[in-house]
Amino acid sequence: MSNTNLLTPSPAALAAQAAAAQNPHLRKIRDLIYKVAGILQPDHKLQFLEDRCGRRMQQLKVTSLHAYYDCLTMSSVRDEEMKELLNEITIGETCFFRNGPQLDALRSVVLPAMLKNKSHLAYRHLRLWSAGCSTGEEAYTLAILLLQEHEGALKNVNVEVLATDLNLRSLEAAQAGVPVVANRLPVLEEVLCVDGEPCALFADVGDPAAFAAAVRRLIDDAPLAATLTARGAKLAARYSLAAMVDAYGAAIEFDLKRRSNRGPGRVPALRSSAP
Repeated sequence: MSNTNLLTPSPAALAAQAAAAQNPHLRKIRDLIYKVAGILQPDHKLQFLEDRCGRRMQQLKVTSLHAYYDCLTMSSVRDEEMKELLNEITIGETCFFRNGPQLDALRSVVLPAMLKNKSHLAYRHLRLWSAGCSTGEEAYTLAILLLQEHEGALKNVNVEVLATDLNLRSLEAAQAGVPVVANRLPVLEEVLCVDGEPCALFADVGDPAAFAAAVRRLIDDAPLAATLTARGAKLAARYSLAAMVDAYGAAIEFDLKRRSNRGPGRVPALRSSAP
């Protein structure tokens, strides 16, 4: 079979795509997602959205997209349901140095242009946002690349990387009191933590034996599972609306003071933020 045939959708698949694109309720859900989260599902991906909506409709025992749209807009659980749907449609695939040409363009085109625009400033502050960072590999790739440039083009430039993602299943599982085995990444170790104590058991997902051993330990060690469950319950307070408002207020105040001080450049710092 040729590669062309493998990449060309079948007539049935094309018909399904066309049918999904014509469904007015699916399009309204698509537009709602874009309005709430800025995620656009183009017409040729509406069948994927329809499939993910179908999963949630099964859970809710909802029989039509019209009724499901009402769940997302008028029901008492509309905010929680939108979060569940976003978890379904966001893809957690990620790795370090994932897109080489993109990183090359950042290093050779984007950074020089940004620095040129800031060349007249006595204090230069560069902010990069890794949106949809999943478990953080791509955000840390940015930090590594910037560190490599810190003694060259970025010397005496204050650089900051902000990492955010809409899919918070690990965090939500811990908040719900479910013991979690999570990938051993700094961003997850920071998020799944209360008062300096971990709320999850961490293991390297790149080592299947080590990850399996961590899962087995969590199953066999009831006191450990109970401890992680108790800590996870405290995450609800850490990531409450009031706590997030206070944290953003503190960040803004810190930034204003930093701007007024006009301090020297520093090594890039990575922050994580839960929406």
